[in-house]
Amino acid sequence: MSTNAWVCYECSVGGKPASVLIDTSLRYKNPVRELPWLLWLGIWCNLPSPNSWWHPDESTRLDGIEDDLIASVKTLKPGLAVYVLRICTPGMRELYTYVDSAKGQQEILAALKRKYANYRIEIDSTEDPAWKIYDTYLPPKY
Repeated sequence: MSTNAWVCYECSVGGKPASVLIDTSLRYKNPVRELPWLLWLGIWCNLPSPNSWWHPDESTRLDGIEDDLIASVKTLKPGLAVYVLRICTPGMRELYTYVDSAKGQQEILAALKRKYANYRIEIDSTEDPAWKIYDTYLPPKY
């Protein structure tokens, strides 16, 4: 993993207001040739959040899902993954991790769904060897 330099900013994503949290320490180290796949995890909130990204009563659970994702990836892909980005839109969190391959994503999803059965959680992956998605969300000053 990298020496983290996380930056948070607000913008619009897909026509919705969004909060982006990104590890900018990888700005000049990407793309990492050994990590050409981007693993995406979507988590839908259960409680309405009319005035914030998520309802405050869900913060602990949503943070737990995020922590468990990071732990699962570290276990299944030791040294072969880096968590780089979180995008929050009203009622949803999206987590992005660059990995060596798409293998293991269903195991990660199954473990999260067992522990957080009352949440809608989805996982997907795409090849992004140039780290274009990461670069898309870097704030302009980086």
